[in-house]
Amino acid sequence: MLFLGFGFGLSILDWFGSVSSARVSCVSFLFLPTDQVNVTARRIWAVKGEEQEAAKELIEILKTLESELGDKKYFGDETFGYVDIALIGFHSWFAVYEKFGNVSIESECSKLVAWAKRCLERESVAKALPESEKVITFISERRKKLGLE
Repeated sequence: MLFLGFGFGLSILDWFGSVSSARVSCVSFLFLPTDQVNVTARRIWAVKGEEQEAAKELIEILKTLESELGDKKYFGDETFGYVDIALIGFHSWFAVYEKFGNVSIESECSKLVAWAKRCLERESVAKALPESEKVITFISERRKKLGLE
């Protein structure tokens, strides 16, 4: 489950959309280029010297998601749904981006962090996601192997 995140969740939504006539609300964020998200996020922890610039780019992407969330409890308004499922895996990586990108996601995107905390109150979500510290440990070990630490 360590790598279940943004891209994989979007693939699930794409599949759901192709086999179901149900309408998924609030999915305009799906037009975000997922390769850009993945490349930007990876630059934070895997490319020495680009951490700050990549962190700023990632914050802009997260702010786009936050604007889609608005003042709603979940992306589907009051109901935890497919969009929330697709995005919550990304939360486990927030601490990595904060540590290696030297950025505070909570201060930059407080509504998005509050949404993530609400999602984590759900037992199913809390059990499914890896702890942020485990992701940091994994990435720290990876950075050592890459000679970045």
